Amino acid sequence: MLKTYELTKRHFGWERAPKAASDRETLNYLLDRALRSQGLVSLDSICHLNAPRKAAIHKLIEGRVRRKLLVPVKLEGAGKHLHWTTPQALEAPPPPPPSYPEAQVPRPEPQPLAPAAAPLEEDPEPAPGPAVDTAAGTKAKKSTAKAAPKEQYAAPKKARTYVVKKGDTLQKISQKFYGTTRNWNKIFQANRKVLKDKDLLIEGQRLVIP
Repeated sequence: MLKTYELTKRHFGWERAPKAASDRETLNYLLDRALRSQGLVSLDSICHLNAPRKAAIHKLIEGRVRRKLLVPVKLEGAGKHLHWTTPQALEAPPPPPPSYPEAQVPRPEPQPLAPAAAPLEEDPEPAPGPAVDTAAGTKAKKSTAKAAPKEQYAAPKKARTYVVKKGDTLQKISQKFYGTTRNWNKIFQANRKVLKDKDLLIEGQRLVIP
């Protein structure tokens, strides 16, 4: 079920709807609103997206100019476009330039220069000592030096192999070599070229035990 009602009666509690604004009141509202928000107005700025009202707005502006409520203003580069403002806006002093936070930061005070460091005194050259027989010292060093032991590498272990017997499974072979049946997959992965199925072992096959 669709209910319809008048919003003004429900939300505002009006016993009688107010009288609608006349066309002249609407034009005055548009002009005053533009002057408050823009300060300097033109027909295009007042009648933005409402071109049919330009003639009526222009007539209203001319009446205010005759009563000295508005003043025509010429702008360079505006061409034939006319602009208007109020006398109070022309007589008002220009606003002060905006203050930036950088201008309020105090400049750092100059710091005193540190005194120059005194020049370092050069150490006197040591007196020459007694002559040393370098040949004898070299022979002694050679005799006392021991040869570094050669690194020993363990020979790689040979891979173990196992020949499959009748009744063997990977679990049995794992139990035999590792003591547990859990390493059956390790044997299976090492013999993927020979074994196609983990449950199919052929008697006589040679398996590598990793």
